[in-house]
Amino acid sequence: MCAREWPKPTYLSLDELRADPNLARLLPPEIAYRFHALPVAEQGGRITVVMADPEDDEALSAIASILGREPCVVQGDARTIDASLARLWGRVPHDKLRLLVCAPDGPAAGRLDAYARSMGELLDAEVTDADCEGGLATWIGRYGEPPCDLLLIGEAAGALVEPWLAAQASRRGLPAALLVAPRPRWPVSKILLIACGLESDAIAAEWVLRLARPGTTTVNVLAVVPPPAAVHGGRRAAHAGHARDRQGLPALLSAETPLGHELQEVARRLEEQEIQSSLRMRQGPPEWQIRRELAGEGHDLVVMALQSGEGGLEDLAATLLRWSDRPALIARPASR
Repeated sequence: MCAREWPKPTYLSLDELRADPNLARLLPPEIAYRFHALPVAEQGGRITVVMADPEDDEALSAIASILGREPCVVQGDARTIDASLARLWGRVPHDKLRLLVCAPDGPAAGRLDAYARSMGELLDAEVTDADCEGGLATWIGRYGEPPCDLLLIGEAAGALVEPWLAAQASRRGLPAALLVAPRPRWPVSKILLIACGLESDAIAAEWVLRLARPGTTTVNVLAVVPPPAAVHGGRRAAHAGHARDRQGLPALLSAETPLGHELQEVARRLEEQEIQSSLRMRQGPPEWQIRRELAGEGHDLVVMALQSGEGGLEDLAATLLRWSDRPALIARPASR
């Protein structure tokens, strides 16, 4: 029997369970990262391991050999598992990133190309140019599998960007992240990380940690407050609203709320990397919270995760790209 019975299809959000660090370290980091695997629970001599691909026979054999027993496996999000491993081991071994550039015709092409080369050096990424004519359907038909980790494009409008935002996470051929830079800003010395208190915040934080450098980069974390029901993990809006009014920010930012928990995790990871950071909060609808923050600060880059219909914030990324002239990196959560 597994340490816990999970409904079918077997999928575990790591927000549902906090792993014992001693148990999690039973797998060496090179194995854990290679197979995106994390031991999370033990009961009756059986160890439950969260894996990105529970049907990977090579991974199962290697893990069973190390643990000395056959594990009980459940499926989890690969990037979220890697984020948990980074918190556990304090380092993230990254493969070399692939950055693909869709440059426009005309004078803007030179600016975007220079920005791409600088961004490639910062990320230690392979930079290549691409023909993005024909839109998303042509892209997927041409490549089949994602040809890059990050797609850089100069304009938010077009046949590629909007379908990318709307496409299902399971669609093949989609880059993991989209960087839209209508007016490239360099160097990247100030980053605005938008945190919504959702599991996908960890994906956005991973990109920030790749981009930020100690002593040269400041990260401002904007806690975008979703509707009261989302803030308090699905409680009735009226009850949550009264609690927020009565208890104020301490209640909202406590580890017992999704937003508070994610903010504490992000702050801890930035501190571990010695990245200067600050927490920002503003009132009003989520879009206006971001507008006001960008109006008052010289941010060079905005980073957030695609919310995929969670917490009433599903259109936030698309809205940001429609009106902002700042470079914006939108990360896509892995498919379940």
